[in-house]
Amino acid sequence: MRLLILNPESAGMEFRDPLLLRCGGAEKKASYIMPPIGLAYLASLFERNFEVEIADLSLQKKSISYLRGFDCVIVSAGLSSIKENLSLCRKIKTRRNVIGLCGITPASFPEEIMKKEKSIRFIIQNITPELSKLSEKNISSLDFSGIENISYRKNAKVIINSSAYLKSIDSLPSPKYDLLPSGYYDILAKGKNIAAIVTSLGCPFSCRFCSANNMRKYSEKSLKKLFSEIDELCMNHDDIIFWDDNFTANKKRCEKICDYLKTKKINFRCLSRADGIDYSLLKKMKEAGCYQIQFGIESGSERMLSLMNKRLNLSAAKDTLSACDRLGIETVAFFIIGYPGEKELDISKTKKFIMETTPDFISLNGYIKMPGSGGQPKKLSAFDNKNKSAEQVIRRIYQDYYFNLRYVFSRAGKLISNLDYAILFIKQNIQFWKMREGQLWRAITVKR
Repeated sequence: MRLLILNPESAGMEFRDPLLLRCGGAEKKASYIMPPIGLAYLASLFERNFEVEIADLSLQKKSISYLRGFDCVIVSAGLSSIKENLSLCRKIKTRRNVIGLCGITPASFPEEIMKKEKSIRFIIQNITPELSKLSEKNISSLDFSGIENISYRKNAKVIINSSAYLKSIDSLPSPKYDLLPSGYYDILAKGKNIAAIVTSLGCPFSCRFCSANNMRKYSEKSLKKLFSEIDELCMNHDDIIFWDDNFTANKKRCEKICDYLKTKKINFRCLSRADGIDYSLLKKMKEAGCYQIQFGIESGSERMLSLMNKRLNLSAAKDTLSACDRLGIETVAFFIIGYPGEKELDISKTKKFIMETTPDFISLNGYIKMPGSGGQPKKLSAFDNKNKSAEQVIRRIYQDYYFNLRYVFSRAGKLISNLDYAILFIKQNIQFWKMREGQLWRAITVKR
């Protein structure tokens, strides 16, 4: 039986680029397409019982007739694109195939989604070894009873099977990297052939805005298994992003990983908290090939950080961003706008923090309510997924920051002092504006 794991094309051009709005208003045109590593993990679980393929419509052109040619299609659905994803499911559905969903959004709203969309027969709640029990018999009979972490529709009733956290990431087989298509890119990347990998799942912290707290526990991959996967990726890639929620959570372990990466001579990026990471570790990461770290700051207001249960030391975060500057590590800082309880003064403090620390790039995101995250109303919906009140604030901060002379001079200083970085930065901007189809002038002249 043929099973397709499908990553749909990113939804609609109306969305704003969350990372690279250098001129605060240019419409999104896929400045990065990253490998869907979760789908590679699913493929590794299903390959025993099915003939598995992965298709990524962000990179590949596949006709509807091709997609209909599989006995089962599992579609990855996202929060911002759930309506478009379900529309694609309706187009793919035939009398002879079975359509399922995966992703944090369908896993959070299985009953609502399956009652609304009749083409969906089952939803994967979480990736655990139990999913390897899924068989041809389940697909043929439409009976998924007894399989942990799957919800399914039986006649008019939605049945939610028992769910469980993934206790150990090592209990999963290594992801099927070879099934992912080639050609993933990011205009911020230093290398040309990008790969993604996780060394751990979950996070030892419990921020209220993060729905991941409701989906998985923190678990580290054994170094032996990790190094084997790194070896595999290094054969065909020159740039790796570590998709851990917090790559530096375990300092000693991070140091061992850096020691190994240094022998591979590969460029890499990662995500980290901005406190609890000292200069010596940053220096070791830089020497191992780290050229960019993405930090979840979330707010420049101590009051908001307390409401979020973020427990971030803003003074230490400033020191970390400064240390990265001195070492030549590019920084991306993430912030949440519109978290419940936020006031104008809190937004001003966030803006002040950004202006004072001058990260290389900022990513501002409106708070979206999800099961397991804080500040929720009693009833949540998969289809109420925008924070319109935050959009204007976000656009204003983007514009004020990227046109600010302090930021301009900060970037100029880095370019002058590092020729290699200057060449990379120029290439990034050329690619960025080529993808915006001549919108540079509109972005510059847009009212702020």
